[in-house]
Amino acid sequence: MPAGNSADPVMAGGGLPISRIGYGTYRIGLNNAEQAESLREALLHGINVIDTSANYGNGEAEECIGQVVRELMQEGKLKREDILLVSKVGYIQGQNMDRYLAGTVRTPDTVEVASYLGHCIHPDFIQDQLGRSLARLGMPSLDVFLLHNPEYYLTHNVPAQAGAISAEDLQTHRDEMDRRLSEAFKALEREIASGQGRIRSYGISSNSFSLPPEHPHFLRYDHLAAMAMEAAKAVSPEAQVHHFSTIQLPANLLEQEGLHRAVQWAARASLTVLINRPLNAFDDRMSLRLAEYPDSRPAYDHARDALLQYIDAQKTALSGHGKDGYTLFQEEVEGIDAALAQKDLHSVLAWESISSRMVLPMLRRGLEATARPDKTFDAEGMRLAQEYLRACERLVSYLSGIHAREEIEKTLGFGPIPAEKSLQEFAIEFLLEHAGVSTVLLGCRNTRYVRDAIKINDKHASVHRFLPR
Repeated sequence: MPAGNSADPVMAGGGLPISRIGYGTYRIGLNNAEQAESLREALLHGINVIDTSANYGNGEAEECIGQVVRELMQEGKLKREDILLVSKVGYIQGQNMDRYLAGTVRTPDTVEVASYLGHCIHPDFIQDQLGRSLARLGMPSLDVFLLHNPEYYLTHNVPAQAGAISAEDLQTHRDEMDRRLSEAFKALEREIASGQGRIRSYGISSNSFSLPPEHPHFLRYDHLAAMAMEAAKAVSPEAQVHHFSTIQLPANLLEQEGLHRAVQWAARASLTVLINRPLNAFDDRMSLRLAEYPDSRPAYDHARDALLQYIDAQKTALSGHGKDGYTLFQEEVEGIDAALAQKDLHSVLAWESISSRMVLPMLRRGLEATARPDKTFDAEGMRLAQEYLRACERLVSYLSGIHAREEIEKTLGFGPIPAEKSLQEFAIEFLLEHAGVSTVLLGCRNTRYVRDAIKINDKHASVHRFLPR
């Protein structure tokens, strides 16, 4: 089992010191040179924790990691034993959904969440997915194999509303959840005991670790170490240790429940604690992207003015229906401009909704109003509209950062954030300063993000050594 804190005299002398910042691969894909280069740069500059999952990029994240790590090893710039490689199992989607529907993979106890999504932690599925993950990575082993959000069983079968289910029925579902976890733990202990060396340890990544204990979807953790020990003894009666090593959960400036409960329990149990979603914060009050972006107002003004000037020139040159079409186009653009001034739209997390429900339909109406008789769009108008759309997204990102800083400083009572410190740096260091947090995972899919991550990592020495029993 890994160490708790390097100050622990029992653990200080051995194990892999792991970086305070980890490389998260949720949005990493294959054949993206910038993403591959960002991972390479991270590994070459001291970030040695890589977190991935079978479902990230439909398996492409694991393939990308494997390519980069193998290249660095072949170049003599990296040793496999110097990185902590973490992957996860549980989701049935993409390729896994195709196999599930075709019946080519055994998935007993599957939770059928939607037509495109299922979830399973049955031993048969774990074995299948472990082999596929290692094949995609092109590596013989994982350091940690996590059950990925096993609470899907609870979220699918138990209403979230308090009092919507009897205490007796809730306990029945919790017992079934424990049965499924116990069987999964036995499968993982059996895998380790086999001597194949495909995994060194295991654990759980759960969003429910961040819920209050009274929540119906809360995943209990205080008995997991005992459950793991029982699993180890079920596999080998003479076992003296188990291999449950790691938990992962979301936490940030807004969502702190897990920091005060699950993380503290894990620290007492000497577990590795990985924090995900440090910059994307949600609760009943608000949703915030805890990051600031360059001032994009001049670029936005330029893109808007270029489009409006083109529209005005077309109105001057045309008459009749053609002119009326460009008048409508102008009104749509001015409507978007006015809407983006509203503070409730200043959320980069909501950009997909904002663009699909408002910006894109308004631009589309403008373009359709100016379409040629043969139904083709004005090519120059379309080009300028696309540039304006990109400028809108950058503006929302910039304004989102301003709004988030205000909310953190005033509404949440953190007080003024030092002017020389970015919001994202403040948010990440807040987590790193919590006892028990081993590593904060960041989505570093481009080199700019990685360089920021490296700067933060360099300021914070490792406090945790990964040392499986």
